[in-house]
Amino acid sequence: MGGPWAASSYGRDISGVLHRPGVRSRSGHGLPIPAGSRAWIYSVLENRPADPAKSQVMRTEGLVSGGYCVARRIERPSYLDSTAFPEQMVSASDFIAPVLPAIPPGWIEAAETPPGRFSGFADAAQGNLLWALEADLERFGLEGAHAAVMSDWLSIAWDRGDFHPPSAFATLGAARHFVREFGPTPAETLVLGLALRAEDVDLAAEADDGITFVSRLPGMGDEPERGGDVLGFDVYGVGDGELRAWIRARGAVKRMADAGIRPNGCGLLTSLEDAVDAAARLGESGGAWFAWRITSYPLAAD
Repeated sequence: MGGPWAASSYGRDISGVLHRPGVRSRSGHGLPIPAGSRAWIYSVLENRPADPAKSQVMRTEGLVSGGYCVARRIERPSYLDSTAFPEQMVSASDFIAPVLPAIPPGWIEAAETPPGRFSGFADAAQGNLLWALEADLERFGLEGAHAAVMSDWLSIAWDRGDFHPPSAFATLGAARHFVREFGPTPAETLVLGLALRAEDVDLAAEADDGITFVSRLPGMGDEPERGGDVLGFDVYGVGDGELRAWIRARGAVKRMADAGIRPNGCGLLTSLEDAVDAAARLGESGGAWFAWRITSYPLAAD
């Protein structure tokens, strides 16, 4: 791991410090941050390399960036038909795959509540946040003991607009920086870019009701980064602070197969047209469903 804890006695003792009861940092979190480290986090976020030039082609496709997330390729879940879905699958929904982090919306904000009347509320939120991050790390295949460090890192990134709960980074550069700081990551790790049709931006934000990145990042109108591999298209349900995977909706897999809509070699849909069609069919049974393009990017810039 990079950063000020990498080559210090603090770094060597990190596991014990993280589990020491009653220890709190200057930021109110459960870890005593070493001298200068919070300033270091700000400095690296401020001085991270500029993102690659935006692609003009994306604008003509009518897609806008919905952010970037860090996920793991997974083995096909046992409840899916092996004749219809590939052995390995990709998803940006933590309903299907490990996504890091996957923080319930509002917990970072609550944990940053100033001391005073609501200090108890902030402490409870911070405890929940650390518990969630520890679970996210372990599900992803990393050490859960790094939850407190990650909590501080994400709170700063959130404050600067680089991270939006539950799991989206505003830029490809921010997502790569996160991977670099909290790696090495498992071999199946992917940085995925989500892109939404421009005509769906307002509808998705309305369904999200200001809770998650869906209400924020697509509305900025940024073009998706170029240089990645388009893996396919997926359909996610928006609402209640979650990004729900269509294959978990009751009867959805059979209904889509009956309509001739089938997954590709990544477990995603082959075309935007199929994804839009699937979203409309799912919406007939309730909920707000939207088609997203899923692009995989190298973990590090060239």
